[in-house]
Amino acid sequence: MSPVEAYYQKLDPERRQLAYILRDIVLAASPQVTEKLAWGLPFFYAHSYLCYLNPDKKGGLYLGFTRGNKLSNQQGILEMKGRKQIASISYRSVEDIDVAPLEEILQEALLVDEEFYKKKK
Repeated sequence: MSPVEAYYQKLDPERRQLAYILRDIVLAASPQVTEKLAWGLPFFYAHSYLCYLNPDKKGGLYLGFTRGNKLSNQQGILEMKGRKQIASISYRSVEDIDVAPLEEILQEALLVDEEFYKKKK
């Protein structure tokens, strides 16, 4: 069992179901996207950190975007929560997942990641 899979197996059943659905959506965003455990959390990468899943204190999960401050948030669902760089979307249940705007945000995050990668070269 991979370290990421072991992480998911430790989650309570509701969070685990939510995590697997979000994971599938993120991984489907691009064939470039991969997943690994970093800082004890599942992180998704393209050229660099794209986003990660993290349990919240209210029994749900949030999907954090590492360059959230660079995203347009035209969908109006990203929250900065007083942070300077990371924007997130909180989910309490599977019913909270609205796939279309999440896919738009993921595509924009991939573009931001690509630009960051080009500047680093």
